[in-house]
Amino acid sequence: MPKAKITEDQIREAAYHMWVADGSPHGDDQSYWFKAEQQLTGSKPKRAPAKRAAAKKPAAKAKTAAKKPAAKKAPARKSAAKASS
Repeated sequence: MPKAKITEDQIREAAYHMWVADGSPHGDDQSYWFKAEQQLTGSKPKRAPAKRAAAKKPAAKAKTAAKKPAAKKAPARKSAAKASS
């Protein structure tokens, strides 16, 4: 006798019940789907696709204060006493 075809609705409902029983963790929906599918069909569990690591952002370069050109010094003035001699 051939096995009855398992529907997506049946898998979804079984996965939901497993998820609730585990405390409704966030972000692991595919593993629950595959576990439910395996449980209902009796087949080998499929591996959930590996989660991609978040792309690392390039390190922000330290912003250094823009160097301002040094102010030109005014020529030293001769004191009035030296100027009169």
